[in-house]
Amino acid sequence: MTDFLANLPHFNAADLARKFPNGYRIQKVGRLDVEPGEPGGIPVAKNMLSSGRSYSTSDSFSSTTGAAKLTTELFDTNPANYTKEKALQEVFNQRYSRMQFVNIDGELNLVTPEDFRLAPREGDLEALEQEMRESGQADLMWDSFQAVVTKSYSGSFSQNKLTKTVDALAAHYAAQKSILKERFQGEELTEQLERLETVWQTESDHLASEYIKDVNGFLEENGQTGQADKFRESVRAILDEAAANYEEKIAQNPDLLRPAGERDEWLNTHLGYLAASLQMSGRDGVEAQAEVRGEESEVFSLSELEIASRTVNRYQSAVREGYTTEHGMAFDLAMLDMETDTAMRMKGAGDSLRKLMDGLRENVIPKILARTDRYFAQKRANVKHGWESPSWYPPVDRGLFQGIYDAVWNAYRQNGDALGAIRSGADVGRNLTARTVARGGTASRWSVSLMEGGYWDTFYGAGSRYGGAAKSGYQVYAERWQSFLNELGAM
Repeated sequence: MTDFLANLPHFNAADLARKFPNGYRIQKVGRLDVEPGEPGGIPVAKNMLSSGRSYSTSDSFSSTTGAAKLTTELFDTNPANYTKEKALQEVFNQRYSRMQFVNIDGELNLVTPEDFRLAPREGDLEALEQEMRESGQADLMWDSFQAVVTKSYSGSFSQNKLTKTVDALAAHYAAQKSILKERFQGEELTEQLERLETVWQTESDHLASEYIKDVNGFLEENGQTGQADKFRESVRAILDEAAANYEEKIAQNPDLLRPAGERDEWLNTHLGYLAASLQMSGRDGVEAQAEVRGEESEVFSLSELEIASRTVNRYQSAVREGYTTEHGMAFDLAMLDMETDTAMRMKGAGDSLRKLMDGLRENVIPKILARTDRYFAQKRANVKHGWESPSWYPPVDRGLFQGIYDAVWNAYRQNGDALGAIRSGADVGRNLTARTVARGGTASRWSVSLMEGGYWDTFYGAGSRYGGAAKSGYQVYAERWQSFLNELGAM
């Protein structure tokens, strides 16, 4: 609670008046429980007692932005799903559901609108819509702009997460600039545009910091240092170019600023709705950033950043979880390396990224082997005596792992045929496993894989070892490769 209070803004009447133009209430907080929130996200306050009213977990809200988390729909970042109903809900939340913690003379206080309510009452949204239809304008949605990175980037890894966030942030910037130019003029417009640039730089820095936290930390843990500044400048450059691209599109086609019909003109001045419409007009704003920048470029392209993020995420999972068989580890890591190499070739990655990924692989694989050794050590320490033996779980056979991995990787390097390389690895893997057992290898994972219905026996056929329900080993990798190719097309 003390640390939480120390990091809060001190009371500033002018700022609060701007945040709550229709008036606000300040309530002293008697009790507050704070949780970290989602990984990479913002803290969440819960179970609070303020001026006699108790707020429970179901009323959870952000402690730093004051944006109420009422429905999962409001945190759906797919622009195709941004409806008029969602636009109305966001206006309602900004007017009536905002919560701001402030530090007043060392004491925790909660600021809310005068007419605070967490959810709309019957008729509230209809009344808002009628008001905005009559005025032809929506409220200025600065909160939505400041929440783009938090909503679309923080949390667990997802496919092309950086690309989607860059696109959303650039579209919000271009939309807000257009709204401001339509609504203000003179000195007031100058002040609003200055605020826009401040928010833009803050959110750009936020996204760069999130990327560095996700990717660069793991790289540095594995010997690949000195990249943080380049990553930061790359993200900033990509954002600036994407925003400029959207502005150019608007200049060439002003109708992009009028996506709503005459009856709903107010939607053309609603930040979230207009930004989503710009995104749906085409992805030129980010596609341009995927082009080759040249080997001597001081910044990475968007595709290069996505490749680095994807590869780091997969390696992190492998280090964290380890494997249960040498063949599974060899195939999986070789497949990842083929995917990374193919992505770099297809997207024109420069030598700088290639050296970075090569150095990462050299440092990470020993850690994955060590993590898998710990798994087998645990199995040996917890055998069920009487039917199980510690000898069934020896450490990783490095020769077996490396033999399968090298067979796959070398075959791939010869002709670029990933699935052909997997087949080559399977031929070598079966023979190496048989030789290991013949030399007296005691691991149950080796002998079982050679049995009728075992891994090698069913590698190209139905998974009969599980009653025919499981996919064959080859089918697993064929489907994974096709999924990767589909993902590469969207990268």
